[in-house]
Amino acid sequence: AADGGHAKSVWTPLDDGWIVASDGITADGTPTTAVDMWVPLLDDALGWRSTRRAVAGVPLGDSPHVVLKKNSTKE
Repeated sequence: AADGGHAKSVWTPLDDGWIVASDGITADGTPTTAVDMWVPLLDDALGWRSTRRAVAGVPLGDSPHVVLKKNSTKE
């Protein structure tokens, strides 16, 4: 991360996307964890959600579902 933290992740393929298990550390040495899910929705969109998030062992709650769409504007 730009602030000096870092993380490592293991990507596991599923029939309908990927699960990404991450363990990290903030710039001040605080441990972090999360499990993200990436799911293709259409040819131009992905769904993402982060679950089991924690900083220093304190749960943060799940993120909202997010849809990422490819910008189809041609220049």
